[in-house]
Amino acid sequence: MTEYVESFADEVSTDAYGNAVAVHEGSPATEVSIAVAGHGDEIGFVVRDVTDDGFLRIAPVGGSDHTVSKGQHVTVHADDPVSTGVRAGQWNSPRGR
Repeated sequence: MTEYVESFADEVSTDAYGNAVAVHEGSPATEVSIAVAGHGDEIGFVVRDVTDDGFLRIAPVGGSDHTVSKGQHVTVHADDPVSTGVRAGQWNSPRGR
């Protein structure tokens, strides 16, 4: 993606989370400023196991950073019904990481 944008932008950078920022300065004679933003990730998880006490052990789908999803609301799609909850951090053991 960044290689494609480099032909249009004056500056391209990425951060530790994989976000890309492209800057096109435009013409100094123009008094108009325009910002264009986009969002292009697919964060998902697959359920690997359901524990005896009802917790889900999950694995990432795609390149999501596990630190970003902690504490976020999630929707679990199943045959019936759809459930919602919060993705917890690892509290007691490294087993589920």
